Amino acid sequence: MLSERGITVMHTKILRWVQRYMPELEKRGKRYVCRPVGGSWRCDETYIKVKGRWIYLYRAVGKQGRMVDCLLSKKRNVGHRD
Repeated sequence: MLSERGITVMHTKILRWVQRYMPELEKRGKRYVCRPVGGSWRCDETYIKVKGRWIYLYRAVGKQGRMVDCLLSKKRNVGHRD
């Protein structure tokens, strides 16, 4: 992403960023990574526009209404990954 913007960065600098910021990212993201679902969940489907193209959005929602997982797909088939 940086090279697309004309920014040159050495791989060692990126490694230093990872070592410095990863513990904080893990701490902040911990509540989003592992979500207990229990025995009850549902999947809903909608059609949304992303970057000018229509695609399907599938969301798995737990009993408490929290999103467990999501999938974007060009085709209307939950099992098919693009």
